[in-house]
Amino acid sequence: MNPLAPLTLNRGLSPPAAPPARSAQTADMHAFEQAMHAPAEVANPVSPVALRVLRTLDAHRDNERQARAALKDLIKQEAPFAKQQQDALLRVLGEIKPLPDTAAASRVINTELRHVIPLAGMIDNLMRYTHKPDLES
Repeated sequence: MNPLAPLTLNRGLSPPAAPPARSAQTADMHAFEQAMHAPAEVANPVSPVALRVLRTLDAHRDNERQARAALKDLIKQEAPFAKQQQDALLRVLGEIKPLPDTAAASRVINTELRHVIPLAGMIDNLMRYTHKPDLES
């Protein structure tokens, strides 16, 4: 028996031709165009924390010191630790930066970040490089 015989019999039965790649490209282009024309509110929804931050900062728009104190209280409720506060503030800043009329809020958040980032770094260094932390004091 010839081992190549089954191959020669199936030679006439070739697999069906693959559909042209052009239709896949047009479907991808169509999906891309739909995504590009999506409204900003649907494409990038703002989180509830960012909305609360914006409302809080809008309520204290006239006094930046009070706005920063209110922001600090709000963020401490959401994230009790310095690293968590840093992450939350960075997330909120990233969400509100593309929105219109948020320059004052961004400025207050940046001011708070300038205080939170070094604090989080100091706490991280203390916990990482202290071999025997004194937990009783």
